[in-house]
Amino acid sequence: CNDPYWHGVLGGIYLSNLRHANYTALVCADSLLDAAEGLKGVRMEATDFDCDGSDEVIIESKTLSLFVKPALGGMIAEIDFKPRSFNATNIISRQKEAYHSKIVDATKDGHISHSDSAESIHSRTETKEKGLEKLLIYDPYRHGCMIEHFLDFDTTLEDIRTMRFFEQGSFVTSVCEWGWNSKENVLKLTSSGNVNCNGIGGKVKLTKGLAISSNNSDLKVTYTIKNESSENLRFRLASEWAFNLLAGAAPDRYYESAGKKLKSPRMISSGSIAGASNLRLVDEYLKLAIDVRPDDAEEIVRFPIESVSMSESGVERIFQGSIIMPIWNVEIASGAEWSAAMMVKFEEH
Repeated sequence: CNDPYWHGVLGGIYLSNLRHANYTALVCADSLLDAAEGLKGVRMEATDFDCDGSDEVIIESKTLSLFVKPALGGMIAEIDFKPRSFNATNIISRQKEAYHSKIVDATKDGHISHSDSAESIHSRTETKEKGLEKLLIYDPYRHGCMIEHFLDFDTTLEDIRTMRFFEQGSFVTSVCEWGWNSKENVLKLTSSGNVNCNGIGGKVKLTKGLAISSNNSDLKVTYTIKNESSENLRFRLASEWAFNLLAGAAPDRYYESAGKKLKSPRMISSGSIAGASNLRLVDEYLKLAIDVRPDDAEEIVRFPIESVSMSESGVERIFQGSIIMPIWNVEIASGAEWSAAMMVKFEEH
């Protein structure tokens, strides 16, 4: 249907269940095309898929489709898990809407109402719960997967969750050079930029490799950072991965690590696990799991993305997905290199 393609009084694009329904049909159609075309192994195509003026790199196997944007930091904009016809990155970033100012103004004046009645949303500011003005957070970039943030050591989880941290690097939206190794099924992305952490800045070269297998649904990501400056550099590298299991508070959607549920396991939770070898997102309803396994990360942080949007019964919060960030402490001498790796596994649960 057309509802997920725009935003109106019925929610539209902000309703992830509507987006999910359309994506399910599209990914299912993609799998039917794979069968009709006799897809074997892994194939790559470079084309301007979303008509934004820059080519995307589309990598496909029988189980995964990846849509990579070299012109936007080399981020993965979409990951489709074909065995479940599931777009794992069905997330939208938080943007300012005209009615958000009414929420703030009404809260200041004390005139905001909290009701479940379905009176005209055009004539009054009505919210379905208190405190929504605290969720008015706006994203300065597009959320996705394999996005690299360079942070200083004072950055907290709350800074990241509220988007109040200072981006110390210039790599989130930088243009990457890329190349495809068809023998090893590896996409290599390279960009150069500046990093300024703790008062010391310099030029670095970031190289990341994205390997996809023809035999399973595993992704392997490798990072190499070369310090091309004359100074020793010290910062934190966070690798962002955005996933949406559709229900933030449902008991059949949860986090686990080392085979055990977290103390606050639901998708709507925020937190950090120091020295963890993995963070696994489990969806018992759709019968799938996503396992993020960084090597030697200092910590893995998680937090939800929640939008504040208008519906026919008032302004409401909507769970849009989860951000997972392995974070490494990085120290690189002048002229030296630092490297790390991680696996992301998509599983039928």
